[in-house]
Amino acid sequence: MSGKVKAQNEKRDKQWDRLDSIISRNFSASYMSNAKWVKLLKAACPFYPDVKMMNYKLVYTDEVKCSFIEEHEEQIDHHWFIEPSIYKEIEWVEFPFEGNSKLEDFEKVIYQLGKFQLLKTSTGLRVLGYAKV
Repeated sequence: MSGKVKAQNEKRDKQWDRLDSIISRNFSASYMSNAKWVKLLKAACPFYPDVKMMNYKLVYTDEVKCSFIEEHEEQIDHHWFIEPSIYKEIEWVEFPFEGNSKLEDFEKVIYQLGKFQLLKTSTGLRVLGYAKV
């Protein structure tokens, strides 16, 4: 292994350790896995363009970011997001209501997919990745 590759691996390992530390310090439960995030994001595809956007929050920041929902299921895999680069970083994803009646249909589909921690907020339907301590 070259020195450059070794340095990159060490840097990645430190980032993972830091992420694990943040998660263990700030959250008491984890509800999602990569497979569940992929399943959820694929389930959103048929609702495009009625549900075009989602907001999301990462575990290490208070900033809420916004992303378009993918139109085609085959495009979603374990590396669909550019940032976050891994699903483990996601604290929650929220699908904004914006007066959209299709979100109720989407909520029913989510319940049929499996066990997800859902929270209705004043702005939309939130899927929790973690529970706060």
